[in-house]
Amino acid sequence: VTLPPPPTPPPTPTVEPDPDRPNVLFILVDDLDRSLVNPRYMPNLDALLRQQGAEFKNFFVDVSICCPSRSSFLRGQYMHNTGIYSNVYPGGGFQKFFETGLEESTVATWMDAAGYRTALIGKYLNGYAPEDNPLYIPPGWDEWFASSAGSPQDSYNYVLNENGVPVVYGDSPSDYITDVLSQKASGVIRRAVRDQEPFFIYLAPDAPHQPARPAPRYEDALGDVVAPRPPSFDEADVSDKPAYVRERPPVESHQVFNWDVLYRNRARSMLAVDDMIGSLVVELERLGELDNTYIIFTSDNGFHVGQHRLAPGKFTPYEEDIHLPLFVRGPGIEPGSVLTRLALNTDIAPTVAEIGGATTPDFVDGRSLLPLLHQEPVDSWRTGVLYEQGAPGAQAPLEGSEGRPAQALAPRLRALRGLAYIYVEYSTGEREYYDLKVDPYELNNAVDDLPPGVVTYFSQRVAELSACRGVGCHDAEDRTPFP
Repeated sequence: VTLPPPPTPPPTPTVEPDPDRPNVLFILVDDLDRSLVNPRYMPNLDALLRQQGAEFKNFFVDVSICCPSRSSFLRGQYMHNTGIYSNVYPGGGFQKFFETGLEESTVATWMDAAGYRTALIGKYLNGYAPEDNPLYIPPGWDEWFASSAGSPQDSYNYVLNENGVPVVYGDSPSDYITDVLSQKASGVIRRAVRDQEPFFIYLAPDAPHQPARPAPRYEDALGDVVAPRPPSFDEADVSDKPAYVRERPPVESHQVFNWDVLYRNRARSMLAVDDMIGSLVVELERLGELDNTYIIFTSDNGFHVGQHRLAPGKFTPYEEDIHLPLFVRGPGIEPGSVLTRLALNTDIAPTVAEIGGATTPDFVDGRSLLPLLHQEPVDSWRTGVLYEQGAPGAQAPLEGSEGRPAQALAPRLRALRGLAYIYVEYSTGEREYYDLKVDPYELNNAVDDLPPGVVTYFSQRVAELSACRGVGCHDAEDRTPFP
C-alpha cells in the first residue's frame, strides 16, 4: 500500500481552542481482565479513579481482539461496520484500517476539529507502522508518540515515532516503555496547559499483554500471586461446550505452574501502569486541571487463564474475555458511583465527542455515556449488546497477532449479551446459553433447556444486531427483553 509522505500538518480546527473546556485523558491498556483490577495491584486506580469517579459494572467489548476492538474505540462502530476482523492483513490490522479510509474520521479528527490538542501515545493499531513509510502520522493527531518498530510489548528495545522523528529506546531501566509513555503524556499535558488548549490524550500502554515484563522496581513484587481458580478453571465437565472447548484436555500441573508465572507477571506489569495513573493525577492537580479533566480507564479486551481448560488467551465469548473494567472520573461525576447499565467500547468515542462538543458522524453505532455519568434520566437504554468474532462467511476468525492458526481459535460466532445472560451462535451450528444469575462461571450450557420461542427470539435479535448501522443499532439494542 502506498502511503502519503510524513508528517502532514494537522487540519485547521473549525473551533477556536477554549481552555475552559474539559480535558480528556483516555487510558487504554492491553488484554486486561477484571481480576487484575485489584487494590493490591492497582491502589491508585482504586483510590483516584474508582473512589473518585464512576465504575461501570456492565461494560463489554464487541470483539475480543486487539485491532478490531481498538478500531471500534476509534470509530464508535461495531466490528461488522468497521470491517476490521483481525489483527493482520487482509482481514484487519493497520493496513486495512488505512486502505479503507477509516482514519479519515475518528475520535481524533472530531476532537481536533473541535479545537482540542490531540495526542496518541503508545500502541496504535497492529501492524503500524508501514515499512515503506515508518513515520506516517494519521489524520487528526496533533502530537504522535506511537510505537512503530522493535519489541514494545517486551517493554524494551523499541522505536517511537515522536512527531515524525524515530527515537530508539534500549534496554536500560529508564527505557521501560510504560514509564516512557507516562512521561510523554505529562509533556503533552504541560504543553497544552501552557498554550491554553484543551487536550484529548489517547494513552495506550502495552501492559499487561504477554510477555508482561514488569518494571525493574517490581520484578520481585507480588511473589505469592497465582492465577484465579474459579469453578470454571480446568472445568471438570466440558461435554456441553462447543467442539473447540470439548477438544481441550484437562489442564496439567506444568501448565498451571507456567500460567501462574504469567499471571503474576501480568499483575506486576500493571504496577507501573498504576504508577502512571498516580503520576498523571498529581501532574493534573499541580497544573490546576484535575477538576476539569475526564479520566477514562479500560482495556481493549479481556484475557482468560485456564477457564474452561483454555490456555491463556482471548478470542472467546466467555466473561473473562468480553466483560471489562471501565472507570471514569471527571466534572459532574459523583465519587464512588456505580453504574449498572450496559455499556460498550463503541460508546467511548461518542462520549469523548460529547465531552468536547465535537460533531459525531452519522455512522457511529455507540452512544454517549455522559448522561449516565451525570445521572441524568434517559428515555431508553440497551437490553442487549452484540459480540462478534470472525469475518462474515468464515468458519473461523482470521489469525491473531500472535500468529496462531485460525483452527486454534473459536469458530466464527455472534452473541447477544444481556444484563444477566449470554446467547451464542457459532458458524458450526453450535449454540450456547448461560443464565449468569444462577451460573456466573458459565459451567452449564442451558441452550437445550430454552423453549423454542425464546431461542427464536434470541436468534432474531442476533441477526438484527449483526446488520445494524448507526442509530439503527440503538433500536436493535433497546428491544424489549423476551417476557
